[in-house]
Amino acid sequence: MMAMLNPLRLIGRGLALWWYEFVPVLLAGFVWLVLTLLIITAAPATAVVFALMRDTSQHLYWSHQDVWRYLKQTFWVSWAWALLNGFVIGIIAVNLVFYAGETGWGWLLIRLLWLSVLTAWLTMNLFFWPFWLAQTDRRLHLVWLNCLRFVFSQPLAALGIFLFTAVVLVFSLVTVMPLAFGVLPFLAFISLTAVEKVLTPPPAPPAASTTGHN
Repeated sequence: MMAMLNPLRLIGRGLALWWYEFVPVLLAGFVWLVLTLLIITAAPATAVVFALMRDTSQHLYWSHQDVWRYLKQTFWVSWAWALLNGFVIGIIAVNLVFYAGETGWGWLLIRLLWLSVLTAWLTMNLFFWPFWLAQTDRRLHLVWLNCLRFVFSQPLAALGIFLFTAVVLVFSLVTVMPLAFGVLPFLAFISLTAVEKVLTPPPAPPAASTTGHN
């Protein structure tokens, strides 16, 4: 059974990668901004940044050709991902807003249930692209299944990364940090590191000595 991941160590690793790979981070942030502004490539923009940061974390250099390759590779699947997210989040939002005026313990429990589902769904999304990039079988239901398994097997790491991501995104919205410091690449490093940890098999124990004793 795999040990529980420490979210603080994962965040620290993401911060270290962000610091030492600052030039690729800034370039990836610029790529994300351009692709998002083009509208038609807005959905693949996030997937492309995750792919580029995966290369960066493995000390691989990338160029505009890699950006184009990842854009073509993730275009349709990223739009499927985005549309599914819009559908799920829309259903949850409608239920929360439509029944917001209802009172009583029963309605409160229902709202808490929907908020829990929303939190779990958003948390799973943090690890969607790292799993998709790592898998050889990239069928969407298998990727989502692995995301769900991660959340349930590593609840401390998953919740810690979700809360940290929420704080960073809220802070970045009021300070324009995404454009200046590459917040998305930083968050991608954290999620990529977490998935890499769970997919990397633990080192084998040392072989027992067979040397006899007189």
